[in-house]
Amino acid sequence: MAVAYANPIPAPEFMEPDGTYSHEGYAKRCAEYRAATEAYIRRDLGGKHKVTGKVIAFPVADGAAQYMLWTPTKWIHLDEVDGWHADAALIRGMRAQDVLDRVDWNAKRDELFARR
Repeated sequence: MAVAYANPIPAPEFMEPDGTYSHEGYAKRCAEYRAATEAYIRRDLGGKHKVTGKVIAFPVADGAAQYMLWTPTKWIHLDEVDGWHADAALIRGMRAQDVLDRVDWNAKRDELFARR
């Protein structure tokens, strides 16, 4: 059974300091947020699993609930865009093998589309 934990790293600001929106600026802040989250997992939580730092996502409404993996059964929530959370029953129902299969599937998908 998997467990999702809150992320102590502050979520990236959606808007620029001057109140405008820049997709490039927000994408940069999200990349920094993910790097800080992975550093927290590795440094403070001792994350050393082969999937540590990988991201899995689940469709929710008009977006996705995203989690960075600490281990296959311990996840850290990523509060990006709308900050959706997956249903607690879905998270509890994920076995370690389910997560490893999803990580492998994501890697194969990324490889396939990288070739195009």
